[in-house]
Amino acid sequence: MSKMEQIFESFLESVPYTYFTHLKAFKDYLRHLKVTDDTIIDFLQGVRTERIIDSLKFNIENRSQSKKKIFKKETAYMYSVVIKKFFMYLQSEHCIKNLDFERELNLSASNHSSYRYKMNEFISNNSILKDSSGFNTLLEEEVNDLIKQCDETLNSDDIYINAFEEKRYFNKFRSAIIIKLIILTGVRYEIICNLKKNNLDLKYNNLKINDYSVPLPNNFRDQFEKYLKLVNELTFKKDNDFLLIEFEGEQLKKITADTANFLKNSIDRSDLNGLIKYSVVNMLKHEMNEHVIRKLTGIGTKFYEQCLEEVVDLNKDNRHLNSIFMSMASFSTL
Repeated sequence: MSKMEQIFESFLESVPYTYFTHLKAFKDYLRHLKVTDDTIIDFLQGVRTERIIDSLKFNIENRSQSKKKIFKKETAYMYSVVIKKFFMYLQSEHCIKNLDFERELNLSASNHSSYRYKMNEFISNNSILKDSSGFNTLLEEEVNDLIKQCDETLNSDDIYINAFEEKRYFNKFRSAIIIKLIILTGVRYEIICNLKKNNLDLKYNNLKINDYSVPLPNNFRDQFEKYLKLVNELTFKKDNDFLLIEFEGEQLKKITADTANFLKNSIDRSDLNGLIKYSVVNMLKHEMNEHVIRKLTGIGTKFYEQCLEEVVDLNKDNRHLNSIFMSMASFSTL
């Protein structure tokens, strides 16, 4: 096996099989550039974000008809995720040393010098790539980046201080709270709008939603406490007991623009349904039952079924079914 193949195979052993297609596309790009076993290490050590953008552009525009092109923005984004993980793996295993690119990979997605910002900008503005139909579930990588962006916002002293005086800072702070709440619970935006202050119990670290007491992680509980101080200041002398509010003190409007903009600026996605799907799919993977999920989140039958389709493993179900039949007392006598 060649050195190039060894590098790619060692990575593929530690990741989902779905990564194979994207890594193969990158290998096709390397062959297009005539990168060889003798030059592969030097090439990888010289890679920067612009090179990965060029590789994506190649796979969008220039691959032959016999090879699968990248047509959709969702696929292009997944390609960027896989290549990032590939290079992080190479760095962690000491296969290469590329500190400049590692820095770009680790920068926040909101930083214009970061890998994520540059890749998202290219994908978003590419005229060939098509938007996917429907609302696609957010990827783990996207959610991790989103949580990081939320925490940076909620832990920023400048944003918090200015949120008491300026609407744009308040909206940003509140949007980060809402997004973390959706990631945790999968609850629909309309339900969030109707939450009351007395639904939040900071003493026991929980939030009551649709009769369920949802435990809050310690960090999120502390961020909620900061938010509550902010809300109490803004609603002072106003008859309002809603938890999520507008800057002027009124109940949160059922228009998602501010939260969607936060999402867009963080991960170049603006659909909250994709975020709700991520949460519900995780609940299903942990075998939470349908009644609890639907009552807690407020999602409908069709939405629930779409989430279920992403979790159902027919092979696993068939194995389970076989084991039940074979364990029945009548099976061996029939």
